[in-house]
Amino acid sequence: MTDDVLLLCATAGEGAAIRDAMDDRGDTRHATKLTHAGRLVGEPCRLAVTGIAAANTAQALTSEVERARPRLVLQFGIGGAYPDGGLRLGAVAVASEEHYGDVGVQSPQGWMGMEDVGFPLVETDPHLHNRLPLDAELAARVGRVVGAAVGPFVTVNRCSGVAALGDELYGRTRGICESMEGAAAAHVCAQYALPFIEIRAASNMVEDRDKSRWRIGDAIAAVSRATLTVMGRLSEIEEPR
Repeated sequence: MTDDVLLLCATAGEGAAIRDAMDDRGDTRHATKLTHAGRLVGEPCRLAVTGIAAANTAQALTSEVERARPRLVLQFGIGGAYPDGGLRLGAVAVASEEHYGDVGVQSPQGWMGMEDVGFPLVETDPHLHNRLPLDAELAARVGRVVGAAVGPFVTVNRCSGVAALGDELYGRTRGICESMEGAAAAHVCAQYALPFIEIRAASNMVEDRDKSRWRIGDAIAAVSRATLTVMGRLSEIEEPR
């Protein structure tokens, strides 16, 4: 295991401020993906720009872990906020657990998750299905340090561009934030038994799609500040090594 922190973001735009804040940075490209390595607020780290959605995230994270096992994985980015989840536009949240929101079967009788179908997604002990619990104490410490809400996140392949779909997902998961990558990172970290933190800022509400209401720049700025804060206060967040 190395002493570095592996940071993940889906797009170069989400990662630009963190990349620019790194000292002694060197860049490498592999399998179409770009990774920046250096130091961030004095901490050794790698920033992997994974690409959008679960498959890209799993591939990039697995590649980085196999190359050099990090001490911590920190994923950051933007996401949609479920209106009933209480997260306001532009606010930062920390994941207490991740959910695969649309992996399963839509049957005539209603939604069936992978536990209902009878197949685990992660063959740990116990098996994990759509819900991937994270380290509650770690998430709570991160939430306190950055002054953020802590709650369930939901990962989808089909973003909720209509309010009814978002309401249905919220009803099943009680999620506060939706993205396309988080559960994949949580999944890989569970397989490798790696500590995992996920931070997102709400760029839009999960409602009938209206891009005029989105605040992507504000959300990226907010999650970048939170990520820098976490990296600067890791001694308060990590358990003694």
